[in-house]
Amino acid sequence: MFSVGHDEYWSWEMRDVLENRIEKGLNVAWFTGNSVYWQTRHENDNTTMVCYKVPNNKDPIENDPEKKHLLTTIWSDPRLDRSENSLLGLSFNHGGYVRIGGATPLSAGGYQVYRPEHWVFENTGLRWVDQLGNEDFVVGYEVDGVSYTIDEEGYPVPTGKDGTPTSAIILGLAPASLWNKEETPQYILGKIPDSELVAMALTGDRKNWRQFTRGN
Repeated sequence: MFSVGHDEYWSWEMRDVLENRIEKGLNVAWFTGNSVYWQTRHENDNTTMVCYKVPNNKDPIENDPEKKHLLTTIWSDPRLDRSENSLLGLSFNHGGYVRIGGATPLSAGGYQVYRPEHWVFENTGLRWVDQLGNEDFVVGYEVDGVSYTIDEEGYPVPTGKDGTPTSAIILGLAPASLWNKEETPQYILGKIPDSELVAMALTGDRKNWRQFTRGN
């Protein structure tokens, strides 16, 4: 399966189907960002897609013990216990926007390569920290990222704190930023900046937004 669009909204059942197929050998490739980010659900004989968004709209099933797993919130919300990282290896929480809305406005727009010896770069001539795709700005708008650190040899590696398996291999990085009230024009922010939405979902307090602003 190839995901090449803006696959942001998924129901519990949709994700079940895909993950069950992956367990049976299905190969999946994601060529898009902000994927599998919000859980939605279908009602009225599957004719209506439902998605309540914070802070002004509370999902009426929030306290229903039989339906609370279908809560319309971001997949990484602890109440769902089903982070998108376990499917994608990435999350919008640690990515964000590139070259738009005040987010990394003068960044290269490409990926900085860290593992040029990997088979995907075979015959490209790319070397350590070369830029990939910067001439065409292949990194733009909404991108997914990962919580990572730099190991003793200078390579980026997943921390595992966000649900990404520590066995995941980071081939390249590009800086990204979640929109926030200090850097993003007000007309873009809407009701709640992305960084504050993530802070509310993951920590319960939107004041913790700074820890979710810088991503890759």
